[in-house]
Amino acid sequence: ESMFEKNQLRAEESRKEQDELISMLDIKASEVYDTLDLDEYGEASFESIMLEAMPMITSLFEKGMVDFNDYNLTQLVRLMDLDKSGRISLEEFRHTVMTYANGAKPLTIQEVDFK
Repeated sequence: ESMFEKNQLRAEESRKEQDELISMLDIKASEVYDTLDLDEYGEASFESIMLEAMPMITSLFEKGMVDFNDYNLTQLVRLMDLDKSGRISLEEFRHTVMTYANGAKPLTIQEVDFK
């Protein structure tokens, strides 16, 4: 095998591992959200996300070797309310967590239109 082929194989393996991590995080993010106290609309408050969900997401990021710091996670929660309803839906939560885990940082997430 040439060095190019070995590098290609390594890149494919790395991408496969990343895809598996993202798939696992997506499932776990939904499970985390399901543990929260939701309002009459079936959505979570910022406080619930910060106090209850983010410690579990932090643990998942650590296990998945997703690079993060407390500031980025706080910013992430502030950006989760994509429709500006004052509440965070399951879809907003999952989408923001997954986008971050895929490498987009809060400033980048803020610039992306999710609709």
